[in-house]
Amino acid sequence: MPLSFGARFIAPLLPAFSQRHPALRVELGLNDSVVDLLYGGWGMAVRIGRLAGSPLQARRFGDCAERVCGAPRYLDQCGVPRRVADLAQHNCLGYTLSS
Repeated sequence: MPLSFGARFIAPLLPAFSQRHPALRVELGLNDSVVDLLYGGWGMAVRIGRLAGSPLQARRFGDCAERVCGAPRYLDQCGVPRRVADLAQHNCLGYTLSS
């Protein structure tokens, strides 16, 4: 699963989960790359985004909100984007593994 998601939401749950299920071996792999489950030795993956063109079965856990944030000074100088297309005219930092 993605590093930030796993560290924030899943890792804190593992101690209690492991205590409740001591016979189950849990290995948490955090990686921002898309891992091939069939050849990578993983039984399950958590992915954020759409599962396109895959023979895998998927279950939706929930929604993942995206935010565009800017420093007040920058927005005062460059304007506030109103649409996604406006971002092309701004200096942005983005998540490079995102589609």
